[in-house]
Amino acid sequence: MTESSQNKPDWSNLNMDEKMNLLLDISFKNSQQIQNFSDSLSKHSEDIKKLSEKFEMSNDKITKLSEDLTTVNGILAEVSEQHASSVRQIKKLTDNVSSNTKKCEENFNSIVSLNSKMDSLIIVPNAHQQLDSSSSQMGNVAPQVALLEKSSESSFHDVYVTSLMMNFIHHQQSN
Repeated sequence: MTESSQNKPDWSNLNMDEKMNLLLDISFKNSQQIQNFSDSLSKHSEDIKKLSEKFEMSNDKITKLSEDLTTVNGILAEVSEQHASSVRQIKKLTDNVSSNTKKCEENFNSIVSLNSKMDSLIIVPNAHQQLDSSSSQMGNVAPQVALLEKSSESSFHDVYVTSLMMNFIHHQQSN
């Protein structure tokens, strides 16, 4: 026999009062168990309610965090676009610097070339004084006649630049 069956009285040997008392006792115990269970359910219900409130607060926090992340993502997208724009501007500036550097090199090479051509010209000192009066009446032609070139080949540009220099020298000496 089990322990629970040992505690139970034999129903058939009990009189009506004993049976009633036994039923009342069982009913009272069941009522206490039901009350304990009900109290336990109430406590669990309160705990569940508290957890639910915490969960709702957590949900609100998660929603707020989600909104904040969306805002941050928008800001990051703007910063990324600004960075890309800056990179494009830097590339454009770099290309401009490169282009300007190339142009400066070309201009420098042109100046060096002109300097070397100027070195090939000989200017006869006091050439304007050596010309006769008829030549001096010709005006600006006289200084051009006074130019002698070291090489037999010269471009129109070289002669023009040289004549301008001679005009300048003639004008300086006249004053």
